[in-house]
Amino acid sequence: MGFRINWDCGNVFAVPDSAVDKGLKLASGKAVKVLMYIMRFKSDEGICDYLGISKEDEEDALSYWEQLGVLTQNDASAPAEKETISPPSADKQSPAMTQASAKTPAVKPQAAVKPPSAVKLHTAADITKRINESEEIRDLFDMVEASLARPLTFNDHSTLIWIHDYLGMCPEVLIMLVNYCIGIGKANMRYIERIALSWADEGIDTGKKADEKILALQRSRSLIGQYMSAMRINRALTKKEDTCMKKWAAAEVSAELLMNAYDRTVNNTGSVSFPYMDKILSDWIEKGIKTSAEADEYSGRSGPAARQRSENGTKPAETPAPGSFDIDLILEHAKNTPLKLRSSDQQ
Repeated sequence: MGFRINWDCGNVFAVPDSAVDKGLKLASGKAVKVLMYIMRFKSDEGICDYLGISKEDEEDALSYWEQLGVLTQNDASAPAEKETISPPSADKQSPAMTQASAKTPAVKPQAAVKPPSAVKLHTAADITKRINESEEIRDLFDMVEASLARPLTFNDHSTLIWIHDYLGMCPEVLIMLVNYCIGIGKANMRYIERIALSWADEGIDTGKKADEKILALQRSRSLIGQYMSAMRINRALTKKEDTCMKKWAAAEVSAELLMNAYDRTVNNTGSVSFPYMDKILSDWIEKGIKTSAEADEYSGRSGPAARQRSENGTKPAETPAPGSFDIDLILEHAKNTPLKLRSSDQQ
């Protein structure tokens, strides 16, 4: 069954040919909505409220159409649009849109934050060409899209190509990275790009290295979770706290040893001081102390009393083993101790 436009349904607005010829194939549904909104209302204000999309989705869409040349940023010296049409008012929108508008004030979108080099070097035509020419890139996009359970956007494609080409990350490692990010609830492309940069700096370029890195990260997250639970922290960590905990987790400090340092910190300072705890734990880590018992023994040898004895050149008194008797000492004590008579004996 064929369809045609019903030109009697209302007014019409123009759509640039390049939007269809160059951009429609790779455009996401949200990108198409953003373009239609701007063409209809001749403004980019209030997009998130009206369409019910996130700021990140809006920036992604604006960046996509700007790269194709369909949209350009306003020049301060250029004349303003002759006519601007206001979108329907809130009382004519659906309850869901009204609620979204109440929560998020309309703001003018700023320039999209783009991955370094990626978006600047790739256009929609470049991406289409890579997909058609490279089976590896095509398979990479398919696997990432399946992992994310959503269609990839223009910026997603650009970022993945940049990670693959510029950082030299093979698809195997890149897929492992994406799945790790999904597993920790951070499945956005900006976070994936940041982790990819970190892995590239560390020289993680094989599946084996990636697997070892993921295991180390999972172990670290598990230990930090144990630390937070033991210390009853149910809020987001500060930057200083996060740095300290990652350092302790990297050294595989057990929660038991951590709580030993925690108790000493509270007893000595009257509060939870992460720098003070870090000083204690750093000393124990340097000495190879792994258990709370080892820490207690070490603190007994190196505490204030032990240092005082060392300075005085004295040794601690030897304590007899429980249940043992020194008969010579008892007899000597008896000889040198005068007898004390009771008052009744004296009378």
